[in-house]
Amino acid sequence: MEAERADERLRVASAQPATPVSGDVSVVEFYHAALDHYFITGNAKEALDLDTGVHPGWRRTGLSFAAYGADYQGSNPVCRFYIPPAFGDSHFYSASLDECARTHAEFPAFEYESASVFHVRLPDTTSGACPDGMRPVYRLWNGRIDGNHRYTSDRSTWQRMKDAGWVAEGYGSDQVVMCSPPARTIGSVDVAVAGMAVIKARAVGDVVAVLQERLTSIFEQGPERTLGFLQSDGRSLHTYQPPSGWSLVDFAVHPSGEVSVLLTTSRAVRILKLDREGLLRDDQMLVDPGVAMDPFLDFGGGIKDDDALQPALMRDAARLVPLGESIALVLRTGRNALVAYRFDADAHGAYQRAWRTLVEPGSSLFGRFLSSGSFDTFGQLQNVAELHVDVDAQGTLAIALVELPFHSFAFEGHAAYFGEPIAAQAGVLVARISGSDGARLGVTVIDTNAEAELHGMRATATGWMLVGRLRSEVRPDGGGWNAFAVAIARDGAQGALRVLDYDQGDVLFDAAMLPSGRLLAAGTTGYVQNPSGASISEDARPLLVLLDVDGAPLQRFELPDGPRQDQVRTVTSLAGRWLIGGMRNGPGTHSGDSQPSLITADGFLLEMEGVAER
Repeated sequence: MEAERADERLRVASAQPATPVSGDVSVVEFYHAALDHYFITGNAKEALDLDTGVHPGWRRTGLSFAAYGADYQGSNPVCRFYIPPAFGDSHFYSASLDECARTHAEFPAFEYESASVFHVRLPDTTSGACPDGMRPVYRLWNGRIDGNHRYTSDRSTWQRMKDAGWVAEGYGSDQVVMCSPPARTIGSVDVAVAGMAVIKARAVGDVVAVLQERLTSIFEQGPERTLGFLQSDGRSLHTYQPPSGWSLVDFAVHPSGEVSVLLTTSRAVRILKLDREGLLRDDQMLVDPGVAMDPFLDFGGGIKDDDALQPALMRDAARLVPLGESIALVLRTGRNALVAYRFDADAHGAYQRAWRTLVEPGSSLFGRFLSSGSFDTFGQLQNVAELHVDVDAQGTLAIALVELPFHSFAFEGHAAYFGEPIAAQAGVLVARISGSDGARLGVTVIDTNAEAELHGMRATATGWMLVGRLRSEVRPDGGGWNAFAVAIARDGAQGALRVLDYDQGDVLFDAAMLPSGRLLAAGTTGYVQNPSGASISEDARPLLVLLDVDGAPLQRFELPDGPRQDQVRTVTSLAGRWLIGGMRNGPGTHSGDSQPSLITADGFLLEMEGVAER
C-alpha cells in the first residue's frame, strides 16, 4: 500500500461532510513526493492532520484558492470521489452536477465521499469564462496508471504541468473547471493587544502578520515575542507562540501568503514556515560550521563566541526578507561577522541554501550597560549589535549596521579586510548584495558626525530609506536627540542626512513608501534623556510624519496621546489601506525599578484614513 495508504487515511478522516462555514474558505494544495501526487482540501481539520504528520509525507505547495463553505449566490457544490489504489489511490473533484453523476455511474469502484466539500461557481461550459471578479481554476491529469489530478488557479503552474506531459481538462479554450470567488476581505482594522507592544506589521494580499512583544527588563532573557495573524473582522489576532526556550525575532510574508519565521537562542537559529492561518508547515535548524572560520579582526578584545550563530551580547541579531517564495536571511554571528544567506524551497517545501555571503568580517564588539534603571526604552543598549535588511523591487538587498566609537569596530574591520578606508568615526554602514547570487555590489558609509542609532530601513522606488535617531547636541534639559532620515539610491549614492527636530527628543522606527513615492514614518517624540547617561523619561508622545522622497519632512499627523510612553513602531499597506502599529502606556528606563510589573505596554494596530492620497 503506497505511502502507508496516505490517501486511504485521508478518506477515513473525511468520511463526514465538511461542516459548512460562513464566508470564504481557503482550499489548500498538498504534495506527496513518494507518490508524486497532489491533493487539495478546504477542510481545516484535514489540513491540520496533513501538516502535523497524521498522514505522513504530505507538504503544502504554497498554492491555494478561495471557495465558499456553503451555497452562496448561485454557487455549485463540489463533489469528491476517493479513487482506490487499483485506479490511482487519489481523489477527484468536480463542480458539475452532471460530471459528478456521470462519474458515480461510470466508475462504481470510486467511493463517493461527499456531494459538497466546498462551493464554487461553474464556468460557462462553452467558453470557459468565469463571472466578473472570479478566478479560473484549472484541472490537469497525470495520464498514468496511478491516476492523479491537480487543481490550481495559477496559470503558470498549469502551463508548467502541461509542458511536463499532464493533460489539461476543462471548459472552453482556457480549459477551466471551476471559478473561485475573491479572497476574503478584512474589515476596518482596529486591534488592541493587552500587555504586549506591536513592533512590526507586514501585509501581502489578505494576510497581515503582526509581531507582538512582551516588554522585559534588562535582567530578563528576551525578546519575548509572538506572531499574530489578523482575522477578517479586523479586530482580532490568531497567535503563533514559539516553542519554549526560543525567541521569535523576525518574520517575512511571501506572495503566497505563507510566512517564514526566524527563531533564535543565544547560539542557534531555526527557520519555520507557517501557512496563511499560522499553522506550522516546516521547521529546520540553520547549520553553518563556516561561522567559526569567518575572519575576526581584534581591536582590543570584546566579547565573542566562535561557534555561535548569534553574537554573545544578544539573541536578536537576525533578520528575514522575502525573495518571492524564497528568503534572504542575514545575521551577526558569535564572531560578530555579518553573514547573508539565500534559501529556496525544494519540491517538499523545505528550504535549501542557495548561497552564503560574508557581508562584513567579524570585529571587536563591546557591550553597553545602564548604570541604573531596569528597562532599555529604545533598545539602545543592543543597537550596536543589531542589523537591518530590506530588498528592493530588483531583488537587491541592502544590509545596514551601526558604528559607535569605543563599542563597535565595523568601520575599522571593513577597512582592514576589504582595503577600503573609512574616514567617518560614527554612523551607519550599508552593504548592497545581489539577491540572486549573493554577489557584493558595494558599500555606502553614512557619516552622522555624532552618536547614532539605526532603527529602521525600508525599500523605496529608487533605493532605501533609513531612519533612527542621533545626538545632535548634549543639552542640560535632556534634549538634543533628534530623529533622522537618509535615502540611499540603488547605486549606493547617499542623499542628504535629514534631521527632524519636533520636540526635546525624537526618534523614527519605521518608514513605508506611499504610492506617490513619499513615505509615512513612525516614531515617538517629547522624551528626554539623561545628558550624561542612557536613562529615558517615562513620558513620550506618538509621532507620525510624512516624508518627501528624499526624507525631508513635509507634514506631521496629530495622534492621541496617552499616559507614559506612546510610540508608533510600524507602518504597512493593506490593499491600499494604511495601518500603523505600536504601543501605549509604555515604560521609561526607571519605571519598573521598584515595581517590575510596570514594565508593560498595550499594543495597537489601526487604520489611518486619507494617507494614500498624499
